[in-house]
Amino acid sequence: MAKEIESATDLGDTNIKGVLVHGGRYFQYNVYGNLFEVSNKYVPPIRPIGRGAYGFVCAAVDSETHEEIAIKKIGKAFDNKVDAKRT
Repeated sequence: MAKEIESATDLGDTNIKGVLVHGGRYFQYNVYGNLFEVSNKYVPPIRPIGRGAYGFVCAAVDSETHEEIAIKKIGKAFDNKVDAKRT
């Protein structure tokens, strides 16, 4: 059974629900239609911080180092050989 975690973001009243998956080893977030599957090493909340030509970027906090990190989701990275080499 999946456990839902709710996280508030800096973008107003937006709440992003995280679901524990893969036996609790990962959280899955749907951020504006982009699925992020993140190791449980990164504590909720994750928050969207930007979007560019190659993908969507979220911030999270590493539970071991307590550093804020960026996670970039590149959609269809391997559909184009040139783009695949850039990732």
